[in-house]
Amino acid sequence: MGGKHPVTVITDQDKAMKSAIQLVFSNATHRNCMFHIKSKCYNRNTKVFSQHEGLYEDFEDIINNSLTIEEFKTLWAKMIKDKNLQNNKYMTKMWQTRHRFIPIYFKHDFFPFIQTTSRSESMNSRMKDNVGPTYSMMGFIQEYDRVIETINKNERLEESYNNQKTPKEFIFGYTTEQQAAELYNRNIFRKFQVQLKATARLSCKETEEGKTFEV
Repeated sequence: MGGKHPVTVITDQDKAMKSAIQLVFSNATHRNCMFHIKSKCYNRNTKVFSQHEGLYEDFEDIINNSLTIEEFKTLWAKMIKDKNLQNNKYMTKMWQTRHRFIPIYFKHDFFPFIQTTSRSESMNSRMKDNVGPTYSMMGFIQEYDRVIETINKNERLEESYNNQKTPKEFIFGYTTEQQAAELYNRNIFRKFQVQLKATARLSCKETEEGKTFEV
């Protein structure tokens, strides 16, 4: 990374990593993987979600679509009260750690297209597939170097394609879209266009100043 510290970091809820990131990457914004936390909630509350009609929809909507912290707090409290979940241990834990993973708490931080720890897990999976428990330390290092060289080779190839092929098609022609075409590689720019196109389907109306919005 050329000695650059990451601006944003996503991990699971491992406490040792949290402490290490605070020490080593003190200026980075560190959040936990929302996908894992929600998956645990569903796994541990299967009966709760099946017994309360509309809970799943409310749960997903409040987490993903709240536009302000106040809106999130208000709707979450209402959901807990309406569904009588005051004594639900995992829901309580989620509330206590909300500032670690709820998207609205990271409104001013840049997490483009990344909601989970899937990238690091992909790397873990690749290492597990290529390195066995019987490998010596030297064998591990050699295999690690081979895997990294394969990754670097693919990245150099993709970079070459990016230098040769500039995106020509714009959906709207906005200045933002043109700027993204200059900053992002081809694959990321396509993802950006998908998000940009999706915004055209939405309209937002403020129903209570600074507090409530209708999308």
